[in-house]
Amino acid sequence: MIPFKSLSLKHSECDFFADSVALAEEIWKVSKMESLEASIESAFEAIRSHGTNSHIIPSHYGIDWFEYKR
Repeated sequence: MIPFKSLSLKHSECDFFADSVALAEEIWKVSKMESLEASIESAFEAIRSHGTNSHIIPSHYGIDWFEYKR
């Protein structure tokens, strides 16, 4: 392993590596978002395939939404 201080990079090389890291991070974010989008889409299609008599209750309403007062 080469010690960090012994590396002598030119300013343009440092910019290249910084740009490469930024590009790799952006590609990773886009890939993760595309994966999430595909997952949501498949879940939506699975629910939609149940027919018109089924419905979706968003999870952010919580369990209390289902508990009716008698």
